[in-house]
Amino acid sequence: MLSNFHSSRATRQRGQGIAFDDTLNNPEDTIALRFERQVAAIPDELALTTDENSLTYRALDLEASRVAAVLTSLPCPHNQPIVLFIKDEATRIRVMMGALKAGRIFIPVMSNAPANWIAQIIEDSGAALIIVDRFTRSIAELGTRGDVIFIEIDQFAQLSEPFVADRTVSPEDTAYIVYTSGSTGRPKGVANSHRSMMRRIDIRQLLFRIGRGDRHANLRSSGVSAGINETFLPLLSGGCLLPFDPNRCGLHKLTPWIIDQKITYVPFSGSLLRTWLATLPHDLRFSRLRIVWTGGEALYAQDVLRLSRHLTGDWRVGHSYSSTEC
Repeated sequence: MLSNFHSSRATRQRGQGIAFDDTLNNPEDTIALRFERQVAAIPDELALTTDENSLTYRALDLEASRVAAVLTSLPCPHNQPIVLFIKDEATRIRVMMGALKAGRIFIPVMSNAPANWIAQIIEDSGAALIIVDRFTRSIAELGTRGDVIFIEIDQFAQLSEPFVADRTVSPEDTAYIVYTSGSTGRPKGVANSHRSMMRRIDIRQLLFRIGRGDRHANLRSSGVSAGINETFLPLLSGGCLLPFDPNRCGLHKLTPWIIDQKITYVPFSGSLLRTWLATLPHDLRFSRLRIVWTGGEALYAQDVLRLSRHLTGDWRVGHSYSSTEC
């Protein structure tokens, strides 16, 4: 089956309208370059949809470029990471992409992170810049010491610096750093290269024929490692990213949302999948959902069997180890 995947450069999923085109994939891409390839190919397709608004690939690229222009105008060295302490999911995503377009390393932080944890991250990483919003600034100020620069996200809209793309970044360079919770000691930073992200994206595209027309749910925040993976997967594959927060919205709203939003791809942890499956009516079938991804926890044969009763057509289930297990 893998040899057939390799021999087909551009295919379409029968009956689903999903265009899988790996001609845009270059193994030497950085994250920003791969995203820009999608922007050039499908500028008017939706890239990101939330309850508040929707952005096409062109619009998201323009927003990210505005962020990149501000970052490149600042005196901070390129090898100093930028901490992103932002509450709104869509805003964090465009700042993440803007940082990468500017050739900068970012450190995502959950909006409910305590001040002392932020202080440890800044001290350990040597970050000299933290991007905040009006909800997070006061917490960040409690946790920072020394010459750390604060920029509120609203300031980006007031600045109009010209943007020149940074093409000096290589696939081996660090794209972002994710910190552990520190529950067993001090938080530890795990550096992720552009190449490692490209590899993860290419493998999933190859095995699951992910591409244009796919609508990806993301049930995790882009402030954590698993959520970052699920954020870049659609944006680098030509799909549409649709964040959904089960904690805020309630798990009971997930099923009607998947149906209403015509979701084709949804990721779960093993325990969340089992909890969700227990809520489904026995006779419910998802006509659009074709890929379910699980990771970070054990997945059992019984889980897949129960899930299969609710899927139709050419569906697939994937499972991956967590970063600790790897």
